[in-house]
Amino acid sequence: LVFLRNKKGKVFNVPIFKKAVTAGAPRCHETALQHAQRLKDLHSLHVPVIEVLTVQNATIYARLYPNDLSGALRRIDHQEGGWENLLQELVRIGKTLDRNGYHAQGFIGDLVYDGTTFRYADAGTDLGGVFPNHSTNGLQTLLRRFPKQEQSIRNTYEHTSVTLRD
Repeated sequence: LVFLRNKKGKVFNVPIFKKAVTAGAPRCHETALQHAQRLKDLHSLHVPVIEVLTVQNATIYARLYPNDLSGALRRIDHQEGGWENLLQELVRIGKTLDRNGYHAQGFIGDLVYDGTTFRYADAGTDLGGVFPNHSTNGLQTLLRRFPKQEQSIRNTYEHTSVTLRD
């Protein structure tokens, strides 16, 4: 927990997640900055992301979110209350990645679910760089993860409009 004092003197705390970036040694700090920049890019494309507070010494400091990703995925798997909305949001994220040149590998594992929103948390090497051509990796990830919902995924993917990079 980080304790902060506002201008009025009120003290409050913010739960912080600390992630040391070790990939890309000896340029770990640059790699951490790239991860944070990719999160900013996703945010500009209207993909919810975790809030990065700072990057120092190859370490990303971000707000800590409650995470019930496994519970949300289980609701989709078993088609329990609200599963359609959850799946629709995952499809929107996957299609946004695909249409904006990210060739993400298994993007679902890079998310957190805070009880209301899926947020991109790990914009590391799995997300990859931005390529000029589209991908279908997001769609393929969804189809592999939720085979029982294939028709719903394909239909939603086809009819979902997403923000494109300028």
